[in-house]
Amino acid sequence: MADEWRYYRNGTEHGPVAGAELKRLAAKGDLQPSDTIWKPGMAAPVLASRLKSLFPPTDNPPKAIDVAPPVVRSPPQPAQLSPLANTAGSFSDSNKFPFPSDEDRAGENPNSDLDTEPVTGSAPHFQTNAEWSSDKTERPRPHAPQTLPLSKIPPRFRDYIQNGETILYASNPSVSAKILSMIVASAVPGIPMLCTSMMLIASGAMVPGIVMTFISAFFMSLLAFIAYLNWKHRFYIITDSRTIVSQGIFNIAVKIIFNQNIQMIAVNTGVVDRWINLNSVQLSTSGSGGGIPIFAAFPGMSPGNVQLRWIADAPKVVGLIAP
Repeated sequence: MADEWRYYRNGTEHGPVAGAELKRLAAKGDLQPSDTIWKPGMAAPVLASRLKSLFPPTDNPPKAIDVAPPVVRSPPQPAQLSPLANTAGSFSDSNKFPFPSDEDRAGENPNSDLDTEPVTGSAPHFQTNAEWSSDKTERPRPHAPQTLPLSKIPPRFRDYIQNGETILYASNPSVSAKILSMIVASAVPGIPMLCTSMMLIASGAMVPGIVMTFISAFFMSLLAFIAYLNWKHRFYIITDSRTIVSQGIFNIAVKIIFNQNIQMIAVNTGVVDRWINLNSVQLSTSGSGGGIPIFAAFPGMSPGNVQLRWIADAPKVVGLIAP
C-alpha cells in the first residue's frame, strides 16, 4: 500500500498505481512534469518533476539556436577639412594657403562673379528732412482747388472766416433741389385742398368753394416759401482747414468742424436724387460718438456729424476735404 501512487492530471485523479507503472507512464508521456503525484504518508501532493526517478536529467545539452550577429554600423567619417584648418604654420605661407594676393585682386573686376551688369551712374539721392520740409512743390489733385474771394460768401458768414484762411468751396444746395422741394412742399397738402374747393363749387356752394380756394392758395404759397427759406439758409463753406455748414429755417444753426478731424466721408444718393443727379455728403468726426447718422440732417442733433445735402458736385467736394 505504501507504493501505491496517485497522480492528478487536468483536475482528474488517477490510480492507485505502483511506482514501476508510474515510471512507465512518465516515459510514455501520459504523465507530465507539471502533473501532481501523491502517495500515503505525504503531507500534500507534489509536482511529478520533483521525483528525479521519473524525469532524470538528460546528458544531451540543448541545441544552440543560430542567431545572426548584430549589424554594427560604422560611424560617419568626418568631412575633410580645408587646407586652412589642417595646416599649421604662418599665414604668409603661399604654398599652404593658395589665396589671391592684393596684387592679383587689383586687376580683377569686382562684378565678374555677378549675374547682373556692372552698376553705372551716380548713387541714388534720398531727401533729408530739411530738404523735404523746404520742398513746396504742389502735387496735382484730382480736383484742383480754386481760391474764392470773400465776396462769394453771404455777409452773415464772413465773420467765420479767419485771416489767412483759403476758401475752396462756397455754395447753396443745387437749384434743382430748391425747385423740387418747393413743388413737393406746396403740392402735397395743396392738391387735396384744391380738389375739395372744386367739389364745393361744382356742388353749388360757390362761397365756401371760393374761400377754400383762397385758403389752399395761401397754404401752398406759405409752404413753398418755407421750403425756399430752408434752401436759402442752407449754405456750405469748405476752406483749407475747416468745413462750415449752415442750416435751419427760422433758427439758423452753424456747425464748424476741422477737416483734419474728419474720420469718415460717406456719399449718399436717394432714388429721387439719382433722377436729378444730386448727392448728399456725410462727414463724421470722432465727436459723433457712434450717434445715428440721420441726426446730422437736423441742427444740433448730432454734434460730431455734418451733412452737405443736395449737391451736384460730390466728387469735387470730397476731393477738397480729403485730397
